[in-house]
Amino acid sequence: GAKQLETGAWLPSACYKIVIDMRGAAWRVMAFLMEQEIPPYTRLRSRMVSIDEIEERTGIDFFPQVLDEAFEEEVASRLWPIRGPLVWFR
Repeated sequence: GAKQLETGAWLPSACYKIVIDMRGAAWRVMAFLMEQEIPPYTRLRSRMVSIDEIEERTGIDFFPQVLDEAFEEEVASRLWPIRGPLVWFR
């Protein structure tokens, strides 16, 4: 969990980022979870997770009216900006 610093501020155990690229009816998504204790020079790709994993850890339901559960369970297969889709949903 989070730990409290001497200043009284709280340091989270991890940070997350969810990126969605919407192009017309097709979407692709990447989600990352970065723990505070990861080694330097860790490959970003190794930190890719599903939106569901971030939702489970944060207790927040992201995009409840936009994304269905199948979309949230997927983990992107590679990083952008590679030509072509990662996880496309129509």
